[in-house]
Amino acid sequence: MISYLGFTIYALIDLIRSDFREINMKLFWALLILFTPMIGTFLYLSMSRSTKNNRRKFDPDFSNTSKNNL
Repeated sequence: MISYLGFTIYALIDLIRSDFREINMKLFWALLILFTPMIGTFLYLSMSRSTKNNRRKFDPDFSNTSKNNL
């Protein structure tokens, strides 16, 4: 029971901090987590990455380096 509560709290915090591609997706996930907690929490944790904006994209800029710096 405690681990389930931890998953639900983690899902809600992640939901609040995330940006989604579509405007209504945050509301959809919040309603799903709150009204069907057993299914909604685990669906959010497993499927929400496909609907989120990719904020943590690794994109280094190596165009300013020259061969002399090596």
